Amino acid sequence: MIKFRIYLDKDVLFRYAHARLFGERTTRASIEVVDAIITGYLEAFVSPDVVFAFYNHIQYKLRRPVDRGGMGLDWEEAIRRSRDFTNSSSRYEVRF
Repeated sequence: MIKFRIYLDKDVLFRYAHARLFGERTTRASIEVVDAIITGYLEAFVSPDVVFAFYNHIQYKLRRPVDRGGMGLDWEEAIRRSRDFTNSSSRYEVRF
């Protein structure tokens, strides 16, 4: 299997989260790229700032009120789901 190494931009991760976690329509390419990384076809490099921004973005959207586009979860549940989703989107465990 050929592996490619890419640098992953945070916006690709944001679009992936919007599709997979929140069921929103987004660019298909973002979903395919992250899925290829998870399956091991692609290898991606991201800065720690990108991972932290991804985690915070998910947490914010989970806590945001439903009438403002979020899921309206409480603080602890949003933290747990943010951590779980961030880890499931990577082959490596991210500790916060």
